[in-house]
Amino acid sequence: MKEKFPYLPERISGLADIAYNLWWSWHPSARMLFKLLDRVAWKESRHNPVLMLKDLPSEAFNSAAQNADYLHHYDYVMSRFREDIETRICWFVANIREPTCQPIAYFSAEYGLHHSLPFYAGGLGFLAGDYIKECSDLGVPWLQSDLRIRVGICDRRSGWMGGRMTCMKSLTEMQLPSKEC
Repeated sequence: MKEKFPYLPERISGLADIAYNLWWSWHPSARMLFKLLDRVAWKESRHNPVLMLKDLPSEAFNSAAQNADYLHHYDYVMSRFREDIETRICWFVANIREPTCQPIAYFSAEYGLHHSLPFYAGGLGFLAGDYIKECSDLGVPWLQSDLRIRVGICDRRSGWMGGRMTCMKSLTEMQLPSKEC
């Protein structure tokens, strides 16, 4: 991850791991790590940690890496993150003992996970996002498949007369706060 965020000091290098894991979107304390680095940059990135970390100057990282209050919050969030990610005991493992159990394959054309991941249009996308979140929380093995526009990310909004209009954003796959497996 060092090559993706060369200005990120070793002391707070875990920010890169969190930025590429949707865990941050479900935990307000994790989102606050990015907001505390630079509130304006966080807002301008549309709460996209990857985009923010790529654009933030080294001074902001160095300042955070020397701020005792920030480091205390960072250490707390990182310990929760590692505990959640590394814990293998979950509801599914404790309650489903079938050794041949295969992962659930879940396909949706859209997922409403967080507004920084703009590949959703409405209610069904958010329902799909809720299923993903719940599978993650319960430890259910699942594979997600979706459709992404490779050139840009489509951002759908209602027009001033109530009609639909589409705007193209210049986010690339590398700027999304998620990654392909």
